[in-house]
Amino acid sequence: MLGPYVSALLVESRQGRFLVPIEDFTVAGRLALSGAYEEDALALYRQILRPADRVLVVGAHIGTLVVPLAKVASRVVAVEANPRIFDLLQRNLELNTVTNVEVHGLAALDQYGKVDFLDSRVNSGGSKVLPRRRRFEFVYDRPKVISVEAGPLDDVLAGEYFDVVLLDIEGAEYKAMLGMQRILSRARVLICELIPNHLENVTGVSLDQFASAIPPRFTEFAVVANPGERVPRDGLARLYRRAVSNAYFGGTDLLCLAAPAGAASAGS
Repeated sequence: MLGPYVSALLVESRQGRFLVPIEDFTVAGRLALSGAYEEDALALYRQILRPADRVLVVGAHIGTLVVPLAKVASRVVAVEANPRIFDLLQRNLELNTVTNVEVHGLAALDQYGKVDFLDSRVNSGGSKVLPRRRRFEFVYDRPKVISVEAGPLDDVLAGEYFDVVLLDIEGAEYKAMLGMQRILSRARVLICELIPNHLENVTGVSLDQFASAIPPRFTEFAVVANPGERVPRDGLARLYRRAVSNAYFGGTDLLCLAAPAGAASAGS
């Protein structure tokens, strides 16, 4: 039944109705086989969100987080670089009758221009800006190299502010943060993917460089899998060493919490 003219399948999941790419064994596979994707993380995000919050999701993929978060937040802006997946994202918002989401199709970086991009097939969520090193784990499924538009979100979303920012773009997080310093300077929560393999081989930056792009107003850090174990900024190295040891390829989601109003300036 799945001939060459089938590009997506419809999954009726606990998080919503989603058209999923047929070659994807990761996000699509989990949705199809278990009926949900990243439910534990989603439960934490729902606890963090307030009804009046404005949320920015960079690396929105097909919308498995965007759709349920849009039911909690007042407004969501979703950014997705992969044109093939961006099309499914738009269709999935329509399928779920979501009306408070604005979408942008581009790669979030620190400069305008076109960039080479890997359109991964087996794990479409692993699509990424062309890595500095073409290691096996980036190209094992023979992804197409395509050209996509890129730009700094501070300019693309000029005048916008967000309370919560979710950043999951497969190694481009550092450059994306450089291009959204104004946005991050007003956010209360930043949740950012942190994968040692990506820092070293996709972008080629150190942990210190990565941390320097996180504005000083963020003073507490934890991993999403263990949000109760919080450390100050000088504890980031410990969290990173743990990620290198236990999850070099899979990484972790870093939870960054801003100091209460007035606290950051008092300590500076």
